[in-house]
Amino acid sequence: MIVNPYVVDEVADAIARALAMPLEERLARHGALIESIRRNDAAQWRKSFLEALANRS
Repeated sequence: MIVNPYVVDEVADAIARALAMPLEERLARHGALIESIRRNDAAQWRKSFLEALANRS
């Protein structure tokens, strides 16, 4: 859930939604997050950063 951490009501609403979220949705969201972390680890970040520097004009 994406929220603006400076808007207290928005954060509170997101926490309430997360607590009421069905198990299936939580599992799907966690799975997507873990996959994103696996794909975008420090090595991948370094590679893409160096490629961007090399392609800079």
